[in-house]
This record gives sequence, C-alpha cells and structure tokens, in this order.
Amino acid sequence: IRDYKVTGVQTCALPIYGYAHLVFPLELAAMGRRAARHSLYLANLLSHFPEEQPVCLVGHSHGARCSVAALHALGGGALEDGSRLVPGYGVPRRLNAVLLAAAVDHDWLNPGERYGAALPVTERMLVMQNERDSWLNAYPLKDLLGNRQALGRRGFQEADTIRMSDQIGKISVLDASPFAGRSHDFRSFHSRVELAEAISPFVVFGSELDPPQDARRAASHRSEEHTSELQSPCNLVCRLLLEKK
Repeated sequence: IRDYKVTGVQTCALPIYGYAHLVFPLELAAMGRRAARHSLYLANLLSHFPEEQPVCLVGHSHGARCSVAALHALGGGALEDGSRLVPGYGVPRRLNAVLLAAAVDHDWLNPGERYGAALPVTERMLVMQNERDSWLNAYPLKDLLGNRQALGRRGFQEADTIRMSDQIGKISVLDASPFAGRSHDFRSFHSRVELAEAISPFVVFGSELDPPQDARRAASHRSEEHTSELQSPCNLVCRLLLEKK
C-alpha cells in the first residue's frame, strides 16, 4: 500500500486475567484519566501529518478512549484537564476510527459531551460492542452512582442516535459477542478472521481493497443480524494498537 505508515501506541486496558480487587474501581477511573492525558500527545502527533495523509486509529479498551479523545482534540475540543492543541495545528482530512471493547461512556460522543468534537473530524467509525464482555460489565463502578454503561458493551442508546443527528451516518456498529464471548482480551478481536474482515474497509484507503462489498459480505455471512452496513472503503496509514501488554 502506498505511503504505508504504522504507529504503535500502547495504553492501559482493563485487567484480562485474574480477579478484581477491592480498589479496582479506583484503578479503573485512574486508567481512564491516564488514557485521556495520553490522547493530547497522540493528537499532537497526528497534527504534524500532511493533511492529505489518510489515518485510521484502532483503539482497544482504554485505547479507544485515547483515540476518541485525540479526535476530540483535533476537532478543537478541550480535554478533561482543560488542555487543548496549540492554535494553528493541522488536521488530516481523512480520519477513520475503529473502537474495540471501548471503555468509553456510551454518550461521550454526543454533541456537547466529553468528546463531542470527535465525530465532526471523523470520516467513518466502526464500533464493536459485546454485551457479554465480563470486564466491561464492571465499567460502571468507576463512578459513585455506578450507572454509566460502556460504549463497548451496550453500544449507542436511542437517545444518543437522536442527539448525534446526521453524524450518526458516519458510524457502523458490529456485535462481536458471537466471536469474542466473555473475553475482553485484545487477542479476541485481532485473532478472528471474521472481525478482521469487518475492520479492513476502515483501515484500507484507496482502490487496493475495492469494495466494501467484500467486507459486507464476509461480515453479514457470519453475523448478519448483528452487523450494520459497512460503508465505503478506506486505507491503512496509521494503525494504533492500543492494548495492555
């Protein structure tokens, strides 16, 4: 693929093995804040790419939070601590995102919410949700009220789709539960051919992978009732594997 570039970024994900201890809710909140802080570095890196350079961010767990927070910053938004990119920064014109088991509140991409400036600068976004994800089931514990559901587990709610208005057309949703089961492990996603075929139209730009038709056919063949229609093809230029070692 022409102008192929790979950027590797790692950030903390939810624990995959073992048991959650008593201070796990505090660690969960801390991991989220750390991912958000790292996002400004990621946004700054992307702002130095040529504007014609296509970019796709692939984020897993809290890596997904880092990805959407970086897109939010590129869209002119301020992060939780008030930090933002220095005026005059550049923004690649073609930005795609793939969110796997996203440790992000389901409504944070809505206009006016925490990362509400992310979608306007995004060309297309794929969200893989899994209601059986055992660790995302504990995600609400990060808040005192314990009622904030993760995007990676419950997906977008009806109220979210209404608030996002025309921006919702940029988003495709795939139910990964038939393939990932109860696992939150990144390997449950990248090791499955079915899921890789669904992701490929988002990370390949140009004519090398003509047709989203092939991706739609592969995804719908294995999980037709769970897969939303995948739109036009895209090209891999910047792939961020955001996972826990």
